[in-house]
Parts: sequence; C-alpha cells; structure tokens
Amino acid sequence: MKVRTFTSAALLALACCVCFGGYVARTRANAPGGTLYALRDAQENIAYARVIRLEHSGSRNGVLLSTFERWNNDESPGSFLIQQSRDDGQTWSALGTASDGERGPGHPWPIMWQPFLFELPQALGRYPAGTLLLAGNVGSRGAKDTHFQLWRSADHGAHWDYVSTFQTGGSVNPGRGIWEPFLGLDRQGRLVCYFSDERQFATHSQILAHLVSDDGGDTWGPEVADVASDRQADRPGMATVARLSDGSYLMSYEVCGPPGCEVHVKRSPDGDRWGESPFDLGARPETPDGRYLIGSPYLVRTPGPNREGRLMLAAHSASLTKGGGAPESGQIVLLNSRSGRGAWSWMPAPSRPLYSPSGNANTVYSPCLLPSRDGKSIRLTVPSGGAPLGRESTQAGPTDLLPYRDDFAAGTDAGWIDYGGEWSLSGAAYGSAGAAKAVAGSTGWADYKLDADIKLLSPGQAGLLFRVTDPGAGPDDVHGYAARLSSVGGALTLGEEDRDWKPFASVTLPEGVRIGVWYHITVRASGDSLDASVQRAGERAAEVKVKARDASSPFGAIGLSSWDAQASWRNVKVTK
Repeated sequence: MKVRTFTSAALLALACCVCFGGYVARTRANAPGGTLYALRDAQENIAYARVIRLEHSGSRNGVLLSTFERWNNDESPGSFLIQQSRDDGQTWSALGTASDGERGPGHPWPIMWQPFLFELPQALGRYPAGTLLLAGNVGSRGAKDTHFQLWRSADHGAHWDYVSTFQTGGSVNPGRGIWEPFLGLDRQGRLVCYFSDERQFATHSQILAHLVSDDGGDTWGPEVADVASDRQADRPGMATVARLSDGSYLMSYEVCGPPGCEVHVKRSPDGDRWGESPFDLGARPETPDGRYLIGSPYLVRTPGPNREGRLMLAAHSASLTKGGGAPESGQIVLLNSRSGRGAWSWMPAPSRPLYSPSGNANTVYSPCLLPSRDGKSIRLTVPSGGAPLGRESTQAGPTDLLPYRDDFAAGTDAGWIDYGGEWSLSGAAYGSAGAAKAVAGSTGWADYKLDADIKLLSPGQAGLLFRVTDPGAGPDDVHGYAARLSSVGGALTLGEEDRDWKPFASVTLPEGVRIGVWYHITVRASGDSLDASVQRAGERAAEVKVKARDASSPFGAIGLSSWDAQASWRNVKVTK
C-alpha cells in the first residue's frame, strides 16, 4: 500500500517541557531516540527505514547497515543512501549509494521507495554467503510507473551493481502499482520476494503475492498469490515474514478497508504455501487487555524464553477492541512466545516517534525492528520529528527477557511509557509530579520480584505497580496491584488498582515515611500470593512487610506511580 496520509490523532505530539522542583519535565515518557539520518533540506522526504546486522561477512560481522525511502519534491534524480554503524547503532556514517539502474528516456527516475536489505545466509547460485541484495521500488516522475529493481554488493555495502528490473507496475492513481518488496529464503533455501500488487484492480484492489528465484536473484519464477480478499475494496499489503523454530513461517501484513488497516498474521509450512486459499485473511493478533495494531507492521523472531523464541510485532499505531485508539498508540511492540498462536502480550517500544511538523518525515510509517543477537534488546527505527525538517530515529531498548534492570544512569527513559503527570530524568533517578504513572516491561510477565528505590519529594503517596494491564491516564486507571508508600500516616499499603483503589493490607513504619529519604521497596507476586516490604535504602534495618492473596491479576507489566506527590525512583530491577 502506498499511502502517506494519517490522521493527526494517530500521530504523537511533540514533547512539552515545564520546570518543577529542580527537574526539567516532559509530559510524555519514552525516549525520542537517536538520529540515524536528518533531512538536509525542505525538498527531501524520507520514510520506511530498514536496518540489518551483518552475520555472514567475516570480519565485518556485527556492523549495522541501514537505508530508507528517499525522494525530492522537485523530482530530481534520487538514490538509496546506505549507511553503516560500527558501534551497534550509536553513530552512523555514509557507506554507499544505489541509484536507478535503468537507461533510456526519462531516466534516472526520482522516486526511491520501499527499500529492503538482505544478506545471503548461504550461497545462492553463483553468489557466496555474505553477498548483499537491495530491492527497491523505483518510481517515475509523477509516480506514473513503479518498478522493482535489484542491486547486489560484493563488498559489504560500499558499492552496488544493478542486477535487473524484475517486476513492473503502473501508477499510484488509479491503483496499478506494485509495492513493498520483502526478501527472504523459503524452506528449500530459495530466494523469495513477497510484495503487494494492485495490477488485478478490477477484482482485487490489492493482493499479497510472491516470486521465487533459484539462482540468487538473477531470474524469477511466476507470481503466486498469498493473501487476497473476496471484497474488491480490501487491500492486504506490507508483508513481513519471520521463520519459526520448527521451520514454518509467519507473515504479518495490514488489511486495509473497513474498518481500517488492521494487522493480521498468516502461517505457512514452507514460506511458499500460505493456507488452503489466498482468500484466508489470517488472524488479528490481540492482547488480553484489548490492544491490536494498525498499519504498516514489521515482524521479527528473536531468541526468547523457550525453544520457540519470541515473535515481536510493531506497527504504525494501536487500537482498543472496545473502541478508539490505544493510549500508547505508536509506542508498543506485541510479543508472542508460542509461534504466533494464542494471545499476545505487549511491551513499550524503545522510543516514541515525534510528529514531524514539516511533513517531510512520514512519522512511524513502516517501523523497522532489529533484535540483538542474544534477544535481550530490540532496536526500533522509524521516521520521526526531532530535527528541524525530520529524521530517521533509531533507539535500542530492553526486551521482556528477565532479569530486567533500569538504573537510569544512561540518561534515557527508553522502554517506559507514561500515562499522565510530568516525568523527568535527573542524574540516575526518574522523577514525577502530580498524578503520574509510567509503565515498563511486558504485560505477559506472571510471577516475579520487583525491586526499586523511591523517595518522596513532597507530602503524599507514591509507589510501585505490578502485574499491570490496560493502563490509562487517570490516577487509578489501570488493572493490577500497587504497593503505596505514604508520608501521611507513614505506611506501606498493598492493594488492587482496577479503576479504583482497593487496599488489601497496610503496615506502619516505626519512624514513619520521611520526605527526601530514599526507601527500598520489594514486591513479590507468585500465583495468588502477593507481598511487599520496605526499608531505608542502603541500611540494614529490618524490613517492614505486608502480605495479601488475590488472583484477579495473574500477569502484567511493572510501573512507577505517584498519586498526589512529587517523587523519584532509581535502581529498578525485575527478577524471576
């Protein structure tokens, strides 16, 4: 699907800043991410980034390569820029370019859309493992033509040779185009290109299909339909594919049309046969607390807590099954450790995209996920604001693998989402004011231990949340449990949060709760057994403990919350 217009409600607002109590506070948590590439002038437009890690390139293994959509308003000739990072995404430098390889009247064409980088994991045809392929959608002036072109690099991305134009399509309007090539290997080890196709517009506004190459991309077989709808207006598109632990495959894609562009998934035993019929539109991944994704999905499989690994799924935005947009829309990643079967959970994305006022960076259009080799972190790359004209932002953050730790020493709140209040970082502490809540970790966590230091900076209550699901902006707008520390009465209270506060048990500290003093709180959840304890941080004083039993929230993420106080947290840790 080649659509670049989204409602302003789906785009995230720019962060605002106010000052209080020595903090410079933002009204949203979640770091905006570093910069992979910043727009150079008002003519330039970007979107749709792709990042890979070299794994079959000898001494170059571990280097990150990136590219992204790029075109100019004045329709001057364009090119894909290939960038590299030798420090795991901290800094980026130019490496190479790939331009329109066709010749003849009107060439070189100006539009460079939907690139995809792929490193051969094994020899294919005449080409050894480590050979790089770049597929892209090159458009003519006025987008009257769309051509899939393929380039090949034998020197790890520094130089690119045009191979061929292996599919040709028509214009954006009326729909006759081809879109979004995605390269991978099928179970037989053959090169596959999945893509979106509008060329059967009379019967299908758009379908998902694939081509197979037996020789590493020199030649291609016939088109095979993978996903279609019996309603002409439906538009399945933007496929990404992950290979599962048993050798089967899962495809993610959007299905645009009434009621929107919902993200679906579909299974294949071999990467070539997708269900008994293309007219099977697959299933919509959902979480138990009612989140599902909308538009331009990206799916990866990472090392995980079991043999099946973990599937991670990002998209442009998120909605609620009960209606309306999710409060964390554009900031979450869905998780599944059962090869895509059953319910999914969610976690905060490593960064939040910023709306680009210029419109030159198409915010959150087709996010890219790149897991670390050990599965402990995930890198999100998206078009975003945060530069005068826009940029491609990139940020790595923790996944849901335990143990989890955040001491905030890096000066970032990557992996946290807030739901109200004002949040800031000062030194190695995370601070809030007013009725504030910030959530991290996975809504799929069940039994765990949560530790953190907390300091009240004004009279009132603040504490820890655990087994959190379905959070919202109100003080008690969450389902889960809380351990609240209160300066009024000097007590630690354990209770349930479910759109209202239901205390289970409370214990008073012998010396009360003092303003400006660090306390260490520990909470444990195991089945229906819940307990919390508190003591002065860094001291060997006896813990004050409180216990309860409740089974209404069997799983959920962690959180920090202040109900009516200014507070700080540090040394957050989650273990099994």
